Amino acid sequence: MTYCTYTPIEMLETMFTQWDCKHKRFDSRICAAMSGHCGNYTLGFSWNRDRRIMHCYCDMSTKFEDNKLKEITELVAVMNEKLWFGHFDLILSQRMVTFSVSNVIQEESAYAEVLEKMIDTALIECDRFVPAFNMVLETGISPEKAVEACLMDVEGEA
Repeated sequence: MTYCTYTPIEMLETMFTQWDCKHKRFDSRICAAMSGHCGNYTLGFSWNRDRRIMHCYCDMSTKFEDNKLKEITELVAVMNEKLWFGHFDLILSQRMVTFSVSNVIQEESAYAEVLEKMIDTALIECDRFVPAFNMVLETGISPEKAVEACLMDVEGEA
């Protein structure tokens, strides 16, 4: 097996610098602040060199109170049913939800393409479902109706 001369974390560091994204590196991890259409997110990446797995999480800064735990748990389950790639995690200890996606990266030449796809996926899914959290937390709409509203196809511009 040939080992890479650089890591995907180094590639991400270069990408974030080129994109003028505020970021911080910690050995085999890196975090970056990125903007989506529905808010600002923190993306974190961890690289497992031995297994050649990159893990990405996206913190949507969606916090909730104990009295909304049932609704948020149901919302996360309904959202995850609609995903093809990745999943939402409910982090009970911090009363927050994140989006996570992992990928095996075998070839050094595939780093940029795979990493960009992971970033795009995280931002797209968070942007798509952040409104569902707002609907459930602020208006009391049911998780099913909130997800349904987020998945509606809209034509034209307002």
